[in-house]
Amino acid sequence: MSKDSQLAATDGKPEVSVIVPVYNAGGYLEECVESVLGQELTDWELLLVDDGSTDGSGSLADEYALSDSRVRVFHKQNEGVSIARNLGLDNARGKWITFLDADDCLLPGALKALRDKALETGADVTAGRMWVLRDGASYYDNCDMPLGGKPSVCASLRRWGLWGYLFRSEVIQAHRHRFVERLAFCEDMVFVAECALDCRTLSTVDKPVYAYTINSSSATHATHIQVHTSHQLKALERMYALAESARHSSPSASKAILRDCKRLEMFIAIYAVKPDTTQEEYRQLKALCRESWSGDRRRLLRLEANLLKYRLRLWIVGRPSLERLVRLLVGKRQPKPLAKKG
Repeated sequence: MSKDSQLAATDGKPEVSVIVPVYNAGGYLEECVESVLGQELTDWELLLVDDGSTDGSGSLADEYALSDSRVRVFHKQNEGVSIARNLGLDNARGKWITFLDADDCLLPGALKALRDKALETGADVTAGRMWVLRDGASYYDNCDMPLGGKPSVCASLRRWGLWGYLFRSEVIQAHRHRFVERLAFCEDMVFVAECALDCRTLSTVDKPVYAYTINSSSATHATHIQVHTSHQLKALERMYALAESARHSSPSASKAILRDCKRLEMFIAIYAVKPDTTQEEYRQLKALCRESWSGDRRRLLRLEANLLKYRLRLWIVGRPSLERLVRLLVGKRQPKPLAKKG
């Protein structure tokens, strides 16, 4: 029995709960689960929440549960990723909680590195670097590592996605943090912000711990742009409300959340000017924003400025020589591959 297993035997709690929502992930699930099974830290539980899959993903999850008692499977009707993750949180027994998407992987040594740093520093949340898998070939380092020395956890964050974080379970459960059930996009941004407001300290691991796959067939990329934007707008209103609630108690946290509200507004503009966005969709998206932001002239002016900015960027990207010139002028370099997969 490993040292980690001996520690778990004393209190019945695994060190880490890994929560994975699963929906029609048959082509990716095996690699995802194997990345957890191969972790150096062995005292974990893997919660696979089958969200009404129709491609055999649920059966594959059951096979893993039969072969390893640390794997627990929950089957439910399809209700979306937020409700699936909430079911995982309701059943998590670990001292620490991390989230993993079914088409992503944990990198070797990830759980041990994150857990050890959390124990060493006493932090409520620990973050590691993330690699992004583009076009099935190259991993790129993600630059959204939290910044140290900030007055609050929120002020330290630059990554509002779930990936590469280890949360203290006590903080999540004591404050009953859950994902907003009606949100299918940007739900992780809201969850991380809410948790960060209640986390006292943050620590970082200067190594890649998470491999994030950009999958064009995933729900995020396949959903109609208008539906996507409506969810982003709902998440944005939640984030603005969080910033307002923290304005007096933690000005630095409020400022950080407002900063990323503006980032989300930019993403909304990006979706509006995508090459495959029709003129009718463009008009509908602008109408959605105007309805949501009526009375807030500054946000509407930012929307118009962002739409112009990203239309110009789209025009430039279609002209390689002009794009190289712009990159040279602003001092921006192309990302360098860190490693090859396979």
